[in-house]
Amino acid sequence: MRNKFGKNNGKVKKQESINISEEYKMESNKKGNGSFIKDSNTTRQDYDTKVFSNPSALRTSNVYKQQSFTKYALQYYLENTFKWDYFLVVTFGNRPQKVDVDKTLIASHLRLDRWILGNNKLTTININDRSKWVAIPEYGDCGKQLHYNIFIKLEIKPEIKTYKNEWDSLRQTFKNMYRELSKELGERIEFELRDRAYSIRTYGTIDRVINYSTKEMRMSNIQKNGVDTFEQTYFSWKDFPQSPINRRTPKKIKKLDTKMRPKVGALDKFMS
Repeated sequence: MRNKFGKNNGKVKKQESINISEEYKMESNKKGNGSFIKDSNTTRQDYDTKVFSNPSALRTSNVYKQQSFTKYALQYYLENTFKWDYFLVVTFGNRPQKVDVDKTLIASHLRLDRWILGNNKLTTININDRSKWVAIPEYGDCGKQLHYNIFIKLEIKPEIKTYKNEWDSLRQTFKNMYRELSKELGERIEFELRDRAYSIRTYGTIDRVINYSTKEMRMSNIQKNGVDTFEQTYFSWKDFPQSPINRRTPKKIKKLDTKMRPKVGALDKFMS
């Protein structure tokens, strides 16, 4: 039987899924004097060692350690399990409304798949063949300028046709997409798209790409900015509305289901 930290009947296997299901609650994790324990000093190296050799050591009710373990599990997942193709940064500006951000993310995901369907002359794309997105928020030092760092895995590769290459075809698609969405929402949306190889070359290593994108996933940032970065991290196949798409699938935001699915807890079962 597999436990939640990837150990299988005493034999260590490759980490496939991690379930940190207890919802963290700040009020229940205070010291006796009422002061909070500082951000967990558990390192990524400590986590990687324990998750394979002694996973029971990772069980904790301490909110700061839970936060660290969840962050490290996500980092491992993006480095080793989720084979992303592109790194997309979407910039929303100062203090955008969460409802508009959610609408944009859901519509972007659908429009990309809708474009692949038309570009490849397909009649339908099933749920399992839709692109998969892991979207992580970043608010910056002032806590106002929202970016989403998004890792995209394409289940269906687009045909290049008249474009220079696959990246160029997607870049032009996102350019058109965010120009149209900016008009629909009345807010300027900007983006930057890098493929996996270029992202790794730019940052030096894959773990640096991931560390950059998850750097605000700390309880101190949540307290400072008043924004729950764990709650606002999305997995398209878990959090976005899911359905097959065809050529009749609408693209306009006002015609879409743009409500995120309810979360059970902080990134609950996010890799299952």
